Amino acid sequence: MDNKEIILYQSERLQEMIGDIKSLEDKIIDLSEDKLEIEKKIYRFNNEYNEKVGSILVKYLQKREELVAQKYGECENEEQKEALKKKHENAQEDVQTFQAQQANNKTPIKKLTLEEEQELKLLYKKACRLCHPDMVDELFKEEAIAIFHQLNLANQRKDLPQVREILKQLEIANFSMTSLPSDIEVLKKRKTALGAEVIKIELEIGELKNDSTYQRIQNIKDWQRYFKVTAMQLEKEIYKQELNF
Repeated sequence: MDNKEIILYQSERLQEMIGDIKSLEDKIIDLSEDKLEIEKKIYRFNNEYNEKVGSILVKYLQKREELVAQKYGECENEEQKEALKKKHENAQEDVQTFQAQQANNKTPIKKLTLEEEQELKLLYKKACRLCHPDMVDELFKEEAIAIFHQLNLANQRKDLPQVREILKQLEIANFSMTSLPSDIEVLKKRKTALGAEVIKIELEIGELKNDSTYQRIQNIKDWQRYFKVTAMQLEKEIYKQELNF
């Protein structure tokens, strides 16, 4: 193989490597969007659950805690008392955990038209490409991570004005790599790193899909009916608890 053939071969390998890297970058953006769509669905369900059922569930949990506390106070058997103490601690923890979840999900999700939903999807993809931590210059990675987090939160809450503003700022800031290096070995490392990120996001998506909340959501055909039935069941349980006082 003469020098001309070597140069041509290296050039072809370089272009192939760059093409592979671009494909991996596109896949990361698509997977990031898929992951966020699942997170948005879980967030929206939790948000509506807190709105429709939250206050009744807190009342139920508090009543349960009071009932266990009463039984603990009246119990004279030390072995049973120890078990009731643990049960009371768990009941307290349940109240605190759910109230913390309510606080985290109290930001309302904005309602968008179909056109606005499509705009949000398009702008998110553009912004994601400009600030995804795996696609920015190393000098800006820390700042990009913070903005990427803000972008995902804004998308999750369907805050179209904020996504527009983030994209506008990103277009001005320009965190993107000026160009890919021409060193084959450097490109190989980048390709490997991007491939690892693809696997990581795919695993995260798998974990989200196996999450008990997501599994439950997938089996609920009518959210509003589910919330109504759940609230009624909790009301019955509260009534039963009150009969025990």
